Amino acid sequence: MNAHHPAWGGPGTKIDDEAEQLLQITDDQELELITEEGKATWTRNDQSSVIDLTFISPSLSGRIIRCGRADDIEHSSDHFPIRTTLDIETPILTQQRRRNWKATDDGKLIQKVEEGLQERDLPMVGHRQIEEQCQKLLGVVQCAIDFSTPWANQSIWSNPDFDEECRAAVKEVRRLRRIHTRTKDPYDWMLYSKARNKKTRLVKRALSRAHRRRVQQVIEDGPQGMWRLAKWARNRNGAYERGLTPSLKVQDPLIQDELAETVDQKAEAFRTAFFPQPPPADLTDTALFRYLEPIEFPPITTQEIQEAVRTAKAGKAPGADGIPNSLWHKLIEVPVVLQLLEQLFNACIRTGYNPTHFQQSITVVLRKQGKSDYQLAKSYRPVALLNTLGKFLEAVVARRISYAVETEGLLPKTHLGGRRGISTDHAIHNMIDQIKIAWGKGKPVVSLLMLDVSGAYDNVSHERLLHNLKKRRLGQLVPWVKAFLSNRSTKIRMPEGTSGPIPTPTGIPQGSPISPILYLIYNADLIEKCGSGVTSNGWVDDVCFMTKGDSERETIRKLKTACGKAEQWARKHASVFDTKKYALVHFVNTKEVEPRYTPLSLQGHTVPATRTAERYLGYWLDPNLEFQHHREKAISKASVSLQALQSLAGSTWGASLSAMRRIYQAVVIPQMLFGVSAWYHPMMISKMKARMISQPFVAIQKRAACLISGAFRTTAAEALNTELHLPPIAIHMNRLVKETALRLRTGPVFAVPPTMLRRRPVDERDWSGWTPMEAQAWKTGGCLTTPPGTLARDWESRKAFVQAPWQAPPDVFIEDREMAVKTHDHILSKDPSERPLILYTDGSGIEGKIGAAVVVDLEDHHAHSQMGGEETSTVYAAELSAIEMALKLILEATEPWAAQARNGLVIFADSQGALKALRQPRMPSGQVYLEECLHLVRQHAANGRQIHLRWIPAHQGVAGNERVDRHAKEAAQEPEGPQNPNNRYIRLAAAAKSRIRREAKIEWERSWSIERTGRPTKRLVERPTKKTLEYWSDLRKATASILMQLRTGRIGLAAYLTRINRRESARCGCNLGNQTVDHILLECPLLQDERNWMRNALSDRGVALRRDELLTRPEARIIVAEFMVRTGLLNQFQAVDPLALGTEKGDENG
Repeated sequence: MNAHHPAWGGPGTKIDDEAEQLLQITDDQELELITEEGKATWTRNDQSSVIDLTFISPSLSGRIIRCGRADDIEHSSDHFPIRTTLDIETPILTQQRRRNWKATDDGKLIQKVEEGLQERDLPMVGHRQIEEQCQKLLGVVQCAIDFSTPWANQSIWSNPDFDEECRAAVKEVRRLRRIHTRTKDPYDWMLYSKARNKKTRLVKRALSRAHRRRVQQVIEDGPQGMWRLAKWARNRNGAYERGLTPSLKVQDPLIQDELAETVDQKAEAFRTAFFPQPPPADLTDTALFRYLEPIEFPPITTQEIQEAVRTAKAGKAPGADGIPNSLWHKLIEVPVVLQLLEQLFNACIRTGYNPTHFQQSITVVLRKQGKSDYQLAKSYRPVALLNTLGKFLEAVVARRISYAVETEGLLPKTHLGGRRGISTDHAIHNMIDQIKIAWGKGKPVVSLLMLDVSGAYDNVSHERLLHNLKKRRLGQLVPWVKAFLSNRSTKIRMPEGTSGPIPTPTGIPQGSPISPILYLIYNADLIEKCGSGVTSNGWVDDVCFMTKGDSERETIRKLKTACGKAEQWARKHASVFDTKKYALVHFVNTKEVEPRYTPLSLQGHTVPATRTAERYLGYWLDPNLEFQHHREKAISKASVSLQALQSLAGSTWGASLSAMRRIYQAVVIPQMLFGVSAWYHPMMISKMKARMISQPFVAIQKRAACLISGAFRTTAAEALNTELHLPPIAIHMNRLVKETALRLRTGPVFAVPPTMLRRRPVDERDWSGWTPMEAQAWKTGGCLTTPPGTLARDWESRKAFVQAPWQAPPDVFIEDREMAVKTHDHILSKDPSERPLILYTDGSGIEGKIGAAVVVDLEDHHAHSQMGGEETSTVYAAELSAIEMALKLILEATEPWAAQARNGLVIFADSQGALKALRQPRMPSGQVYLEECLHLVRQHAANGRQIHLRWIPAHQGVAGNERVDRHAKEAAQEPEGPQNPNNRYIRLAAAAKSRIRREAKIEWERSWSIERTGRPTKRLVERPTKKTLEYWSDLRKATASILMQLRTGRIGLAAYLTRINRRESARCGCNLGNQTVDHILLECPLLQDERNWMRNALSDRGVALRRDELLTRPEARIIVAEFMVRTGLLNQFQAVDPLALGTEKGDENG
């Protein structure tokens, strides 16, 4: 093709215009690129490139066996031969029956379950009783499913988006059509026509709803979700090609040239690849080990079970029993089910038993993308589908272990993966800090060795894991964990069939909620005992060693010693290190020494030191920490993602502008700007360097904006950013860097990069340079420095848990507005001898200041707190602080009115957000107030005092609420200072985040005000605002594209086409002026009939025939777009049916 693009050439490949056109053409024809990225297909002397490309239709993509260079073929050309092998077998595929869960009758389901479980059961004291009760529950649920949920129609052509209303409408239309065919009666034709029109509206509405669900799924699933949506778009008009598993090569040295052909033979090949037999573990050190006293866990509570069920995603695929999470979401609300699960789960933990049903799974085989040979089992990956009921118990236990890990300090501080409130940003910035701190202290070489554990989860020794659990004081859970790991089996599912049960006696089951935390405990010793002078960093099964020294020779020696320790760990843990996959990076401070790229020799294998970059946790780390290679990779990934975006919509068809914008913001931007805080730091570089770094990302956003909006590629990027409310990429990147710094500084304290907590001496900093987060914390203008005009305060610090999972939440009641007022009045009207003590709380913001207050009903008694300004605090935190003051007030009160609390305590607050946070505590900004509230609630409960927290709507004439609102406003306006004992005097992340976003908004507005391009848009949009999106909401794609071209002035009219050399004359056919947007909309006499139609349609909506009104009033959108189609001037839209213009909302409301 002689075209160059990162999609096939790899990172750093210069993008040709021809390549962009080629991608557009292949996408229009729905072709997929299967050329191996970055592998040269043409060489000449020292030059090479990827220019011989292979494309394939979607229906064949599941049949690729291999595609790649055929180096074994002799040839004299400078182009390599490309061999593509396809599986052309056509076995009969059996379709899995599935339930139509959308058609479940919830009433029948719950009725049948309650009937089946109404009998009182015997206590579950042994394994047999647990097994019987589990089977009884599942049997009742299955009978209820049979009674309430029909089977879906088995057809590859069936539309999963149709609901029962659609199907009924289709049947009715067919019935009436048959009647009219028989009678030819005009009345029957009228009935048929009305039914047909109703069916059309219903189907459009159902399809629209389904598409929006898919878009939401894309947003939740990230890049993989976007590709799934793109694949759905390509196959929406035909049967879905599921692909086949080709004959597999048997990986047995004793068997030569044998292929696995049948389902059972292929399953055996996959079993060997997915579940290898691990080496034996050396357990000699466990025999006489003395364990510490184990942590005691109370029985499992109902709220833990409800939390586990409710947080399970409804759309996840179920296990072998076929019962989805969405069904349990309904059943968990049935008291008898919740009670039975509480008894069952506690019996499992108490007796150390896991029911057989929980031990069974399905392993789905999926192709890995980009593999060269799909006849090898390792070119596939397993996805475990576990039965949902068992996963709920595992989730409960996992949360308990996580709580113990965080509150008891059971894991090393550098073991960061899989822990609450921790992200890869923490890991990479701690690593950068270690490097720069070493450089600053005169150690010019820091060496990083990334290890690779082969089949980490699959090779776990059960005995060693149980020992490690007991060693870390989790012995109470060991009997159940042992049962969970034992006697497991799976069935391997391929498109052509499913195998019988296959035992999986080793490893930890992937896909289980408990597996990540178990592996953290399993390899914690590796993180702790890597040798002196070496730091080990862990992210679940990704482990790296880091050491510093005066030379590479010194660091290599230390790494060899650490690797020896790692081998000892491997022998004890039945693990195998794959030294061929090790990666070594020497970070060298070139102010002191020159890099030598010294390799590391291990076990007969040499690990070379990289001269480019190595990947760790998604970051590409280069020896100079410049991240150029990472940015090139990011651009390449974003280019590929834009291909998927292209397949979802064109300028005249497909996903709406709103949907495309949401996908771009939620999927492409996070992928493109992953780790931006490590590689973009404008505070530390010149403006020119910052502009050079951001420019490729600006280009990507420009391309995406054209795809989203249907605009011409020559449209000004700034205009499209403003129309689509996409912040300019440099401003967005800077904002993300600051927000990352804020999140790291206010997260769990053990994971905060050290340079953010302690200011380094100037000489150290000069010698090493600033770290990115250090600059934000201490450099003038950094987002963590004290804002001008405010008092210095300490930052808040958030914890993973503020309450044990089994502790009951406070009694929180949130009713609808009318009922909440009635309940308040009822409590207030009670006899004083029975009425509880009533308090009102409120947080308020006024004139940039925040205050909190509490008042006691019928008493002239209150407490208040000045929380600071909006730069450091929030109204949400003030609401929690007010509740805290109320709880503390009653504990400390000695006045006569406090005796009323013997009847209980009712606190009325007008913040639903604060009350919901108390009911389900997480890690919000202001967590310190949340934590203290929960602590005080427990104190009151210990004193036998019942507390109810109730929502009351604000400004509804409730005297107590109005009075506390006044006190909160008065508190806000008091002088700021630490003298108030109710004020913690801390800076909240949420307040700082709001300030960062305000500053970004102001910068964008300033940039737009001086922008010279995009003048037509500046005439319509004075400043960037999210309100602009309201104009584009719900528009179909063709409508949005026409309007975008009209508003930006880049449109297929003669005046503009002449400017870009696509037309010789700018004159209109009427010869009275140039063919501009204004001329066509308002002046051209050749279009008088069309304009009269438009004028009449607009007059009904109160829109005048003026350019600004035509292009800014939402009421005029559809009419103006249809007018442009009627003119026939826009070749791009000539094939668009006027009926296809309009809004999606119109479809839905029908």
